[in-house]
Amino acid sequence: AARAIGLLDDALLPGGLDARLDKGGANLSGGQRLRIAIARAQLSGRTVLADEPTAKLDRATAEAVRRMLIGISGARLV
Repeated sequence: AARAIGLLDDALLPGGLDARLDKGGANLSGGQRLRIAIARAQLSGRTVLADEPTAKLDRATAEAVRRMLIGISGARLV
């Protein structure tokens, strides 16, 4: 899931999944927080309610997120 939306990109999140995060993600940008939230939603298996899920993302990442949401919509409510 994380790889599918570029979460492990060291330029985006130095250290990948081993990166240190401040309380509440204070050391993350809005786009980084959004990608983490999207990855968590994808992994949770729960219904996904997304309001402008690609608003803070670059074009390529936004397209990857759209494809992922379409992909999981066959198995659950998105």
